[in-house]
Amino acid sequence: MKKVLSLVAVAGMFAFVSCESKKVEETTTTTEVAPTEEVTVDTAAVTVDTTATTTTTTDTTVVK
Repeated sequence: MKKVLSLVAVAGMFAFVSCESKKVEETTTTTEVAPTEEVTVDTAAVTVDTTATTTTTTDTTVVK
């Protein structure tokens, strides 16, 4: 009886594996990027704000 159940189990696994959906191959798409114009920045015209500060706060309130 054990052999019959083992054969049925193996046959079931074989049927399951053979009917499983096929894996789809991954397709890749290549796109060309058109050349763009270079942008030059005049560094003398850029002003830097040296007085700016960043403040970070942390909420430590425990909610029950």
